[in-house]
Amino acid sequence: RTFPTHPYFSVQLGAGQLSLFNLLKAYSLLDKEVGYCQGISFVAGVLLLHMSEEQAFEMLKFLMYDLGFRKQYRPDMMSL
Repeated sequence: RTFPTHPYFSVQLGAGQLSLFNLLKAYSLLDKEVGYCQGISFVAGVLLLHMSEEQAFEMLKFLMYDLGFRKQYRPDMMSL
């Protein structure tokens, strides 16, 4: 459901979908408070279009923790 018309993500269980799953699963295990949130998939998807899974994971951690994006995805949505 994330960028369904983009060639990288359009193939069911293709490389893009599997990379996105891996990235979101890894982040949800790292950040128990936020866990899995559908909105994060669009940020993760853009990262995966420009870098490897490992680089995308590190960048997602940077965005979420260092730049404070995770406040938008917490259950209390404190930054919204």
